[in-house]
Amino acid sequence: NIFRIYPKNHSLIISSHMVQISVLCAELKRNEWIRQTYFDHFLAALRTQFLPDDVQVELSTMYHVVCYQRITEATTLCEQAGVCVPAEITEWRRRILKASACYLLPNGEVAAFNDGKMSGSVDAIGRKDDCLKDIILREGPSLGIEEGLAIASHGKKGNMTAPFSHALPFAGHFILRDGLEPSSMALGFDAGPFGTAHAHEDALTIILVSGGKTLLMDIGSGAYDPACPMRLYSTSTESHSTLC
Repeated sequence: NIFRIYPKNHSLIISSHMVQISVLCAELKRNEWIRQTYFDHFLAALRTQFLPDDVQVELSTMYHVVCYQRITEATTLCEQAGVCVPAEITEWRRRILKASACYLLPNGEVAAFNDGKMSGSVDAIGRKDDCLKDIILREGPSLGIEEGLAIASHGKKGNMTAPFSHALPFAGHFILRDGLEPSSMALGFDAGPFGTAHAHEDALTIILVSGGKTLLMDIGSGAYDPACPMRLYSTSTESHSTLC
């Protein structure tokens, strides 16, 4: 059934868990077959669910980073155990983190379109929740994410020259910055289609930060229970700063 969910982030979660099982349970007679099979599933899912600008097709900033986390958890365990990781999977990690960094705002928050949190918080299995800025600063150097490091460190690391903005045309997401300082102004703009999941009625929504403060925000997921009034509100146009 994993073939049926290649376009969804669940396929990466399943692949990640199966690769980790193959490493942790080395006594399994078919552990190498399991690992290779789910490395193949990993690659098939990545090729299916990421757009040409390396944004995940659900178009949720948070779930884009969740995909990165699940790949990283599996590949890190493999590396610790001395298990070879396919070079293409490592390259996908780099591409996904590079695209993730485009959404980071000068005040440390994230242009969190659709389901997500502007805090940039993302779940981490077996340890406390992580945040996008810390992930970039910790893992960006080994993956060579120069622009992402410059954004996350306010120009103290990495390398990025003006203009300090990013366009992700297939996702329809645009982030404009006038600098890298914490007090710089930045505007996030969603001019794209609905994603394949976790979508909000947020066409043409704007997120604005300046002087270290968020002036126009996206309240994010709210809740996941469809019967909860907060869920209905958080996904509605009324909860977003949209252009009409």
